[in-house]
Amino acid sequence: MSIGASQPSTSQLGAAQLGAAQPRGPHHPGSGRFGASRSTEEWEGDVGEQFRSLRLAAGLDQLGLASAAAVSVGAIRNLERGSGSTLRTVVRVTRVLGREDWLGALAPTPTVSPIDVLRSARSPRVRVYRPRADESAGASNSTPAAEEQ
Repeated sequence: MSIGASQPSTSQLGAAQLGAAQPRGPHHPGSGRFGASRSTEEWEGDVGEQFRSLRLAAGLDQLGLASAAAVSVGAIRNLERGSGSTLRTVVRVTRVLGREDWLGALAPTPTVSPIDVLRSARSPRVRVYRPRADESAGASNSTPAAEEQ
């Protein structure tokens, strides 16, 4: 099914409708295996399933999504299978499907500079004053008039 007069375009679909698609794989957040122990292949497969679910929820076929995202049908197929995609494909498809919040989660805008954090964590520098050898010798040779004052 492609975008047509009978189907709303992705720009007409609300984010809530697109967000309704849930991952159906065995490794989605509720499965207990969501985390660092997952392999790259598992992540790719699960992300591909999520893209496929969003595409179907939007009422698009692969050709329609490819056309709207200005990528090839093969790129959509690879993305959904989790068999490798370019970042450009991921960004374009994500935007067409109305999930730019995913991109924001991958690359959040920093609110605090890491340099400022480091600077605030350090205590201010304290300089140690050591009198020079010639100054200490000169102080002991002071005149009695200077000591009386």
